[in-house]
Amino acid sequence: MENNCILLEDIFQVKDLNIDTPEKETQRQRKKKYFQHVSRLFCESELFKMALILDVNTQIYPISIGDKFRFLLCTTLYEDGTSDTGEYDPNIEAKRSRADQFDYVMYGQ
Repeated sequence: MENNCILLEDIFQVKDLNIDTPEKETQRQRKKKYFQHVSRLFCESELFKMALILDVNTQIYPISIGDKFRFLLCTTLYEDGTSDTGEYDPNIEAKRSRADQFDYVMYGQ
C-alpha cells in the first residue's frame, strides 16, 4: 500500500529562475521576482523530460540554476496511505511521514 499514494516521483534540474516567459527562449528574458524570499524555478525532469514551474521559498531552501532535487507528489504524507482528516491534530509531530525524509516540503490542497 505504500507506493500507491505516489502520483509522481522524479529528479528535476533547475534550468532558470524568475523569468517572465519560459516559452520565449530566443528573446531576451527579463528576470522578475515578485516576492523577496520566493523564486520561481523552471525545471526539467530526468526520467520523464517533463517541464515544471515551481515557486520555492529560497530563504528556507536556497537553490540555484543547475541544482537538482528529488520531487515527490503524493496523495498523502503518510506512508501507510492514511488520509488527512482535515482537522487539527496536536500529535501530528509524533507521527512518522514522508516529510521526515525531505529538507523542504509543501503540503496542502
